[in-house]
Amino acid sequence: IDINETMTIDEQQIHIHKLVVTPLRTQLILTVDPNNSKEILHFGQILLADENGEEWSKISNGVVGSGSIDEENYSIYLESNYFRMPKELTITFSNIEAIDKERSFIEFDFVEGTFDTTIENVPVQITIKEPNYLMYSIENDTKNGFNQFFSKLIDANGVEFHTSSSTLSQVEFGMEGSFIFEFETPLTNPVRLYIERFDQYLSGEGSITVPIK
Repeated sequence: IDINETMTIDEQQIHIHKLVVTPLRTQLILTVDPNNSKEILHFGQILLADENGEEWSKISNGVVGSGSIDEENYSIYLESNYFRMPKELTITFSNIEAIDKERSFIEFDFVEGTFDTTIENVPVQITIKEPNYLMYSIENDTKNGFNQFFSKLIDANGVEFHTSSSTLSQVEFGMEGSFIFEFETPLTNPVRLYIERFDQYLSGEGSITVPIK
């Protein structure tokens, strides 16, 4: 089902391309506008309701998707209600985690040592223990549950470095985590460590109504 409409929530645009309904699952294909002022981190809840306002499908407390949210044609998978096709569907997005793009990463030199910083007034400590081993601790009372706080590491040349292993543990003051990175090519400082999840949300919700042919 072609949609090709744009949803605006808190001045951030999400382009909804297509809804694919099969007996096994429902696939929603979208692109987050690259010109948005905020980085979309996580879709907290997506609800599909029929023309009578009755729930047709939904996802809450954990979206299943393929690829990265910042990629074009990002897919989100929902439960299918294939054998009860409505005349129209209203798609509603809410509880969307987001952070200003200029605050969506920490920039530093990847050299052994420890430094303290803050993200939106949340204290964070970063420790580089070995040439490819990073540890962090964060004071938080996050509602997001047990999730890694950081994701990708990108150097000054735009090269993204992937992890070979990671750990995460809850401690009294918040969370502690670590990453071992695979530096297949030499790293160029400074690097940027990007935020994966953060307990901050777009204001309001957005919805569009799609006729079902």
